[in-house]
Amino acid sequence: MSAGLLSDLGTRLYRKGLFPRPKSPHQRTSTRRAAGRSRSYFLCLAVGLRWALFLILTSAAETAFSNGPTNSPLGLTKESRDYWSFQPVKRVSPHEVKNKSWIRTPIDHFILAKLEDRGFAPAPPAPKLDLVRRVYFDLTGLPPTPEEIREFLASESPDAYERLVDRLLNSPHYGERWGQHWLDVVR
Repeated sequence: MSAGLLSDLGTRLYRKGLFPRPKSPHQRTSTRRAAGRSRSYFLCLAVGLRWALFLILTSAAETAFSNGPTNSPLGLTKESRDYWSFQPVKRVSPHEVKNKSWIRTPIDHFILAKLEDRGFAPAPPAPKLDLVRRVYFDLTGLPPTPEEIREFLASESPDAYERLVDRLLNSPHYGERWGQHWLDVVR
């Protein structure tokens, strides 16, 4: 962007009240109104920059796919465009497997077919005690209390495991665990 466009943008934002008025050194620098306008300005700026980046990347990708490998700004070649993630989604029929009793969902066909190709068998189902301990440690990072274990083991409902997972996903401990991961990324 040229300096003229930036100054024109600043003037327009100032006239609309989105950009705080410049103050002299003798005036107070922090007022609620100026702070609110400043937040609005930075919010508009962030949204605008996000859209500009999106448009630039979109136009670059369209140019790369339409003009061929010689004019590709992203450096995509014909081989790159043939990569699996750039292909349209196709419906694939499930593989034939020997142990049909293990299959619960269509994805299980593909998993079991690869296991059988390599000479492996699926692991037996885990006991309920192991399931409750695994899901607690995975989702909250904490062990279940003895009362929670007894409650889960006593439940005869076929959807007891799903209800337990839903309850743990709604618990504040789950948010705390993911907050820990995000804070590790920020540090």
